[in-house]
Amino acid sequence: MDKKKVILLVSLGVVLIGGGITTVVILSKRKKEKDAEKLRIAKQKQFEKEKREQYQQSYKGEGAPQGSVASGSTGDPNISQPFIDSELQLANPFSEIKGQSLYPRTTQRGSGYANIRKGPEVLEAWEGWRNNRITKINAPTPIGRVISEKEDDLDPPMRWFKVQLANPCCGILSDYKTGWVRADTITMRPYNKKYEIEMSKFAQSLKAKYPNWWNSTTYRREIAKKSTELRQKFPVPYSLYRKYGVPAPKNAPKA
Repeated sequence: MDKKKVILLVSLGVVLIGGGITTVVILSKRKKEKDAEKLRIAKQKQFEKEKREQYQQSYKGEGAPQGSVASGSTGDPNISQPFIDSELQLANPFSEIKGQSLYPRTTQRGSGYANIRKGPEVLEAWEGWRNNRITKINAPTPIGRVISEKEDDLDPPMRWFKVQLANPCCGILSDYKTGWVRADTITMRPYNKKYEIEMSKFAQSLKAKYPNWWNSTTYRREIAKKSTELRQKFPVPYSLYRKYGVPAPKNAPKA
């Protein structure tokens, strides 16, 4: 075998081996990313489960060694109360908080105001151009409705909520419509979960009945009728009426 063929075969072998190694590395990286995402989801579910158990335990009069229910608790498990943990953070499961309006906390060591930031971290004025505060909202002004949540890198980690601001503000070219608020500065108003449970079931059945429900006058009429029936039994915040596209009554709690 001449020298050129040997060099060609060796080069080809090197290329194939290199390609194989690269493929293995990429596949390994993707697997690690998938595993990490699965672990993150599992931890989140476990977190919500533990908070839910702790939250429900407080209703049974067994005490909550890691936290406490905000004043005004009714003792009714169908009423969603703001639950403040030992780190003074709003610790209700995200499923109870998503879509709800948040307010600056005035009790349980609340300062009566909440700083709204561009991201889930604290960067102050002395850090120069990195300052990420959008505005400060004082109680009892509503902050906005919860979109998502995230924990920061502190030890222990602090919980943050991304909110759709009730009053967009403070931008240079355009106002900020969303912002982040830390869980140890805020609370939410109690609401009756039965309204949402019943409305959710009813809305699902109607959507199956009317495939183009978002453009259906009949759907809107029936959903409004059902809402009227339920809200006579279970008064709830304004945000829950809006969730199902139902005009809120004049006496609805403005949350």
